[in-house]
Amino acid sequence: MHKLACLVTTCLLIGATLHAGSRPRVLLTIHTEVSEITHPDKRLEIPLNVPPGKFFVGKVPDIPQSLLIKIEHGTRPGAAMLTFDPSGTRLLRNITATNRGRRLAILLNGRVIFSPVIDATITNGMLYIPGGIFPQEFQQLELVAKQNARRFKNRPKPDIN
Repeated sequence: MHKLACLVTTCLLIGATLHAGSRPRVLLTIHTEVSEITHPDKRLEIPLNVPPGKFFVGKVPDIPQSLLIKIEHGTRPGAAMLTFDPSGTRLLRNITATNRGRRLAILLNGRVIFSPVIDATITNGMLYIPGGIFPQEFQQLELVAKQNARRFKNRPKPDIN
């Protein structure tokens, strides 16, 4: 009975975050490293565990979650493959091409889930996250990606004439 009550409560909580037609309450943002001398109002401090330390990223995300069109489970628990629309693909390619040696910070609901050093240009619009995504967050990101993909698919095509 206790498991059923927990399941019902979880469903109600998820349902409460998904009001008719609204977006789930999940926020995925991708930021690139900025200089320590960047004005404090324009940067976020990101802690590093290994090696211990910190780095800074711009407050405004370089790639917003509105460009995410697909998320798939990765090979490990909490891992995922993110796929972006053509605008997100272009941004990811430009960011990774021009920021080699700097860090990329992937934040989910304000917490850092991955902060790799950029060592290659990503041209296919896909970003692998090796872990840190909780099951409920994955489900919410899946809904966001589906809504974004639908919006992208239904977007008016430019007139080429």
